[in-house]
Amino acid sequence: LFCISGDTVTYSLSGAKSSDFTIHASSGVVTLSNALNYESRSSYSLTVTASDGNGHGNGSVTYTSLTVTVTNQNDAPVSLSSSYSATIAEDEPSGTNVLKTGASDEDGHGILFSLSGSSDFTILNSGMIRIKSGVTLDFETQDSYNLTVTFSDGTLSDSKFVSISVLDKNDAPTLPSSPYSTSVSEDVSVGTGVYDVDASDQDGDSLTYSLSGSGVTHFTIDSVTGIVTTTQKLNYEDTTSYSMTGGLICH
Repeated sequence: LFCISGDTVTYSLSGAKSSDFTIHASSGVVTLSNALNYESRSSYSLTVTASDGNGHGNGSVTYTSLTVTVTNQNDAPVSLSSSYSATIAEDEPSGTNVLKTGASDEDGHGILFSLSGSSDFTILNSGMIRIKSGVTLDFETQDSYNLTVTFSDGTLSDSKFVSISVLDKNDAPTLPSSPYSTSVSEDVSVGTGVYDVDASDQDGDSLTYSLSGSGVTHFTIDSVTGIVTTTQKLNYEDTTSYSMTGGLICH
């Protein structure tokens, strides 16, 4: 567009979504003012107006059309959340679902999910993160996990942080190397220690020991130390063995 009278030409732009473009008023150069999105609008039909505006009241205006076609490009998947977090108890069985992740893809591509940061968890094609088969979480060993979930369309990807906290549950005390057995002479004096039961508790709780069974008539256990002592004289001819069951309470 030009004006043969030598007047100054001023350019302007109009039409649906013309705000996505800018036209230089003097040169007529059209540039982008916003990023274009093929999925939102694949083409623009604009109108360019050229005016000589000579100031004498007889200025001329000319119009022409400008069609802009947007070329589609592959868009990266977009996570549905900026980050993900969950809390799960340490006694949940393997295979338990922990949290659901997800992403969208403007191109309609299928999303491929992957998880990194720990082998204790796995992610399904649905984006669900779960405890891996055969894995038992243990608060005393690891109380939190920092993972990364990646969403990919096969070419481009988006990754987000995943925080998983493990909730402590009361663990039952254990009696290593049980069942126990020992031998004692029939002539030992009352109050003689015959065995020292040594239990452990992952939570570090205080333990209380107890005994039950036929042997409680001749033995007792210190509720704090776990030491088993005789409470009566033993007689081989009356009884050659005693069978007892130990009990533990943690608190």
